[in-house]
Amino acid sequence: MLRCCHRTLSRSLHQRVLGMLLMLWLILALAVAGCEEKKSSGGGGGNASGPPPEQVAGPGKVKKVASKDEKAAKVLRQLNNYLLGITAQGGAPADLAAAKEALKLYNQVSWMNDPWGAPYVYKKTGDNTFEVYSSGPDGQEGTADDMRVEEQ
Repeated sequence: MLRCCHRTLSRSLHQRVLGMLLMLWLILALAVAGCEEKKSSGGGGGNASGPPPEQVAGPGKVKKVASKDEKAAKVLRQLNNYLLGITAQGGAPADLAAAKEALKLYNQVSWMNDPWGAPYVYKKTGDNTFEVYSSGPDGQEGTADDMRVEEQ
C-alpha cells in the first residue's frame, strides 16, 4: 500500500494514476509542439545545418538530440522520454511490438510514423535500455541521415 494525498492507494491503482499522468503529460507535450510548429512554419527555408542540440533528461543520463528536422526531433524526444517512463516501471520493452503495446496500454495511441511515413525504429539494447530513432528521409537504417537521440 502507498500513502498518497492522505489516503492509502493500492499499488495497481497507484500505477494506473501514474499512467494517466504520463498520458496527460504526453498529450500536453504534443499540443505544445503543435503550437510551436504553427508559430515557426511561416515561410523561410530553415537552418541548413539543423537546429542547435537540445538537452533531454533521462534517468541517470543526459541525452543530446542532433538532427536536421526539428519536428521529427521533437517527436523522437517525446517517444524516447515516454519509453523511459515505461522502462522505469518495469524494464525496457523487448521489441517493437512490445513497445507498441506499452504505448497503447499507457497512452491509448498507436505507434507514430516519422515525417517521411516510416515507423520509428525501436531496438532493445539491454535489460533496461533501448534505442528509438528515425531512419531519416532515405528510409534506410544505418545511413548518415538517421535521426537519433544520442549519448553526449
